[in-house]
Amino acid sequence: MKRLLFLITPLLIFTLLFSACSPTEKDNYEYTLAYFQIDFIKSDFEMTESTSDKADYVRAYKISVTEKERKKLIEHFKSFENGEFVKIPNAQNNFDILCDTLIEDFGSYKAVSEGYFALYNTISQKLQPKLNFDTLANFDFDFYRALIFDVDTNTLYIYDYSAT
Repeated sequence: MKRLLFLITPLLIFTLLFSACSPTEKDNYEYTLAYFQIDFIKSDFEMTESTSDKADYVRAYKISVTEKERKKLIEHFKSFENGEFVKIPNAQNNFDILCDTLIEDFGSYKAVSEGYFALYNTISQKLQPKLNFDTLANFDFDFYRALIFDVDTNTLYIYDYSAT
């Protein structure tokens, strides 16, 4: 019995260390929120992950935010409005360009009549400023994160995509 315990103990220690060091899905979700400078969302999330022969990483998050979080999000978005965060429907044509890309990369997207959206370029590691037709036409949609906030349903959508 002692010998069996002696053999199993290093394996258990290794397993515990490895699982403690690797990021959890919640960690990945919080890192993704941080790219958009959002650290106050504590609501649970739903995550979908898919595989593709043209992408290494395809992940989408859906978060139903509380009323308090909704107010903070709107304040946050307004502070960057017409810069990194763009109001929908004011920029509907630009939002449609993003949605076409989301359909291609994720198979679907959530139609939003009122809200905000933003893009994060994972190559240059920054939020895309001044989202307009020209910047979207030249945006590298091979490595990006997109955020869409639906004001009507208090739902935040985050898309994370990395091509092969």
